[in-house]
Amino acid sequence: MRQIKQNIKIKGENLPSEESIIRVLKLIYKNIPDNVLENKLTTISITFYTEDFENNDNEIIKFVFRFLKKEKYLKEYHLLSNGLKEVIEEGGISNDGKYEIPYSNTEVFFINYKCEFIPSKIKNFLIELSVSPKYFVSLEKYKMRDVIILNDKYILSNPRYDGQALNFFEVVLRNPETKLTKSFIEKDIMKTNQELNYKLTRRILGMIEDLGFKKMLRKIFFTNISKNALFFRNNVLASQLENEEINYKKLMEEIKQLKHFVKKPK
Repeated sequence: MRQIKQNIKIKGENLPSEESIIRVLKLIYKNIPDNVLENKLTTISITFYTEDFENNDNEIIKFVFRFLKKEKYLKEYHLLSNGLKEVIEEGGISNDGKYEIPYSNTEVFFINYKCEFIPSKIKNFLIELSVSPKYFVSLEKYKMRDVIILNDKYILSNPRYDGQALNFFEVVLRNPETKLTKSFIEKDIMKTNQELNYKLTRRILGMIEDLGFKKMLRKIFFTNISKNALFFRNNVLASQLENEEINYKKLMEEIKQLKHFVKKPK
């Protein structure tokens, strides 16, 4: 998205706010099916709810589509419907199951587009949007194994269930933006797993690399690594990296090598 944002000014047009452009791009990305590359699917339908955008919503959406076509990400796009009303019912039990949310009806209007991507460009488009404006990792269950996922789209690694690297990462993931010592991590593992005298026998840097954090990705998530301590950050904004030594071309090459993550519906 950094490259997209740099090139998005189109001659003779007023540029919408960066926030509104990013929201449109993220919604396009979200609506691209996870299996789009495997099935060679290039035509998709995207619905934009007007509640999500500022005034003059359709003009902002058309602006982004014009840019994507100009840059040859899109072959064509068509407006299917504009301003149709839909009633959304919200309510039920909270995600943690602790309290009940009262039911309510909300009227929203939506804009629906059909767009056709150019096959040779769609992978680069997915990568551009997946790495910005935020970088984040999570631990998920996939095919009965623990996997570390980048931006909900790519598999970084699948560490062994009984390995030190997985125990290590679980502690790191729970404690972002904190200097973590080897001693603290060992004590946390002992407390969580109810083990006595747990010791990390592997090197911290070796475990981090085995977990998939190499080169540019390591620079993004681990800003400091020493023999006995580290500093991990998550949900890193692209703007935070402007003054850091991140080579975006090399970063995209790293991501291209990762397997695509397809989350199965529950």
